[in-house]
Amino acid sequence: MCRAEAPDVEQFARKHEDLIQVIGVGSQNSFEQAVDFVDDNDTNSFPMIWDQSGQSWAQLGLVGQPAWMVVAPDGKLTSTGGFGAIDEDLAVKVAEIFQEEFSTNQ
Repeated sequence: MCRAEAPDVEQFARKHEDLIQVIGVGSQNSFEQAVDFVDDNDTNSFPMIWDQSGQSWAQLGLVGQPAWMVVAPDGKLTSTGGFGAIDEDLAVKVAEIFQEEFSTNQ
C-alpha cells in the first residue's frame, strides 16, 4: 500500500477485523523505512511482514504496489488486484462465502 491508501486500508482492517485478516507485506526500501511507514501512517491494526528478498512478491506474481489479494482459509490464492484500492464490497462478499464454506466443511 502507498501512503495515500494507508488510511483506507487501516479503516478497512478495523471495520472487518471479525471477518477478514489484513496482512501487509513490505519488501521495498529498508526495514527501518517499513517500520517508519507503519508508525507514520498509524497502520497498527494488522500485522506487517518484512520480506527483504522480495520472493513473496515474486511467488504471488506481484510486480509493484499497491496490490492486494484474497487468500481462502485453506491458503489458496483466489483473486488479486493491483494499482488501486481494494473493492471493499467484493472483499467482504468473498470473505463471507469462504467463512460459510470453511465452517460447513469442518
